[in-house]
Amino acid sequence: MSILSKIFGNKPSGETAEEPRRLSAQEKSEGAARAIYAKDKVYVPLSAMQADVSEGTGIPYIGRLKDGRTVLYVFENYEAARAFSDGQDGALDGIALVGALDKADQFNNLSNVLRVAHSLGIQLMEYRGQDGEHFECALSWLMRVNGADGMAASREKMEALSIGTDAKLPLQFHPIAIVGFSNPYKVTPARAEELFKQFTNVEDDELLSFFAGNTPQENVLLIGLVEKYSADLAKSVKYIVWNQLAEQPLFVGINRKDGGLYARDGYLYVFYTDRFQHMGPARCHPVSGKEAALDLVRRHELKGIALTDGLHNMARFENDVIFQDGE
Repeated sequence: MSILSKIFGNKPSGETAEEPRRLSAQEKSEGAARAIYAKDKVYVPLSAMQADVSEGTGIPYIGRLKDGRTVLYVFENYEAARAFSDGQDGALDGIALVGALDKADQFNNLSNVLRVAHSLGIQLMEYRGQDGEHFECALSWLMRVNGADGMAASREKMEALSIGTDAKLPLQFHPIAIVGFSNPYKVTPARAEELFKQFTNVEDDELLSFFAGNTPQENVLLIGLVEKYSADLAKSVKYIVWNQLAEQPLFVGINRKDGGLYARDGYLYVFYTDRFQHMGPARCHPVSGKEAALDLVRRHELKGIALTDGLHNMARFENDVIFQDGE
């Protein structure tokens, strides 16, 4: 056989050329499973109900099909993962609940997430590729094909780990960072210290301008300090903060247990964002501006409102503040 024949696979005359063997459906599926498992970077939608949207972490969203089976979703493309995440139940407006799994990450890589999902009894894995390709398989099969099924634990073993006398906890997902996350409602310690210093140094005739230049969450944080300084000034600050909310959506708190209004000590909880409703004390129900919130205070004969983002800070606004315009 000539060198060219060896290089190009050409058969000399007189020999019958053999066609390349075609892969079986099983071999193709196993090849796809290995290729997915070996991906350097993929994306997973994160659970809205269990996300920490203050610090920016979450765990994978696990879907449940009509037949009751559970499924872990994996995407090659960030935009596709985000579109899927935005459509899930409990999605939070303005937050893209998507996490990146990078092979270089010690904890948050695809291999680890699949192992944990397998050990927790998740039944299916659904992969959606860059060009729309779709691959769904049993997670136990995927792990077996990739020789990674050694960590799988039976349901009985997992229950024993969670209730046993050795007080061990069942295996859980490691928190995954939300891609591109920011929390505009969190006032950092450095910013809080700066605000306190500015407040103590500002001239009396500039105080109203100072508070008007802050965000609502910054002023809510400062109200407690202002109340110690001057009750009259505190009332003016609250009025400024209340007016700042005139042009933005507001939400009233709804009790998770009975579906009624969420009020504590005679104050109706009013939120200026619904971002933290899965982490805070109550669900958020949108209302059509300040007037709707004031109407609820009147009808239920409450003392005022408790203004908060639902997680970080809260300030009480008495009726003589929020009804200052005779509303």
